[in-house]
Amino acid sequence: TLDMALPLILTWVASSTSSSPTWEWFSAISIYMPSLYLVLTSTSTLCKVACGMAAGATKGNITDHFAISGNRADCQSKESTQETLVSLVGMCCGVWLGDILSRLG
Repeated sequence: TLDMALPLILTWVASSTSSSPTWEWFSAISIYMPSLYLVLTSTSTLCKVACGMAAGATKGNITDHFAISGNRADCQSKESTQETLVSLVGMCCGVWLGDILSRLG
């Protein structure tokens, strides 16, 4: 997904450009302003949790809609297995893409 691809692309762009000081402010936040870093990471984690809760509730309602009476748990387990497989394939593709991009840079 895009949230997994953007850090790889950002790292590749940052390492391949000659203006690396432009990208140093990402790490400077944690070194020079640790209190701001904590606030930013905490806020981003809270937003991610809120999105996960909303997605889980929506997924449950969609599963209820498609499930025949009495097989909601079966549908949920199959869907969870598919999500795990897709995440694993995505991580493998990310490692492969990172290896290719590191060889290009």
